[in-house]
Amino acid sequence: MRVFNLIFLFIFFTHNALSQTGKLDSLEKALKEAKSDTALISTKLLLAKDLMVNNLDRALRYAQEALSNAKKAGLVLLICESHLSIARVYYRQTNFPNALKEALEGLKVAEKNKQELQIAHFNVFIGSIYNAEKNYPKALDYQQKALSLYQQISNFEEIISCKISIANTYYLQDSLLKAKKYYEEALYLTKKQNYNRFLANCLGNLGNIYDELKDYRQAIQYYQQALSVYRAKKSKFSMAWILGNMGATYYNMKDYANAQKYLEEGRVIAFEIKALEWLLHNYEYSSKLNESLKKFPLALEYHKKYLAIKDSIFSKSK
Repeated sequence: MRVFNLIFLFIFFTHNALSQTGKLDSLEKALKEAKSDTALISTKLLLAKDLMVNNLDRALRYAQEALSNAKKAGLVLLICESHLSIARVYYRQTNFPNALKEALEGLKVAEKNKQELQIAHFNVFIGSIYNAEKNYPKALDYQQKALSLYQQISNFEEIISCKISIANTYYLQDSLLKAKKYYEEALYLTKKQNYNRFLANCLGNLGNIYDELKDYRQAIQYYQQALSVYRAKKSKFSMAWILGNMGATYYNMKDYANAQKYLEEGRVIAFEIKALEWLLHNYEYSSKLNESLKKFPLALEYHKKYLAIKDSIFSKSK
């Protein structure tokens, strides 16, 4: 199965009213200067969000403090945001039982207070937890509930991201045609509503689908479109993903010249940014390519690199 860019791992961080980020030092200064409950809690949630990148313990502390403050102040929206922030930290820690518990508590608050947008956000997040646990029917149940709510309030940005999440879930189940349907719907809405931040992801994942369906020429067309967007954005992480996929697809087409070209470019970028999962995939196909070209020493070298990264990723996941 092709390396897959799962947007649902990232969309959680767009699901709140506190979408701006800031430097930790300026946020800590703002925290000291906060004069209202709303400012205090909002700043703690922003700190939790920024700290999720490299200090989950501190992120959890700020999110829990925000929840305590929000409950004392009776600020319903911020209570919901705090529950979701805590759940995100637990998710990042792969503590899925606690993430689920926290999200369900937040969902109860949102439902009790008829916070429709928050209800939808919690449903998406809970779906992602069940996805991580490979309980795909449960994941789809929550994602479909969220989609219905977003459609009721005509929130097109969230409709698109939710359709992508549903497509991802079907993809993980190898239900390729259903995944294709939702990606195409998401792509159509992305273009219609001009939400360009979803464009390349939809294109790239449709490339994945066509590759899985062995329609390699169509896959390359989608990958090329996605690559153009990522090059314009100078998004090295996503470029490494797409370039590796293109190299693998050209390999499957027995177009070894293009396979080598795209694998090499993707490998250089993936190595530069230390994108281990992309390197793992790239080394695997680089080994296969050189074996097909009868360059056996080079094939063996890439296979050894593949095994080394595989062992590294496995040891980190323990």
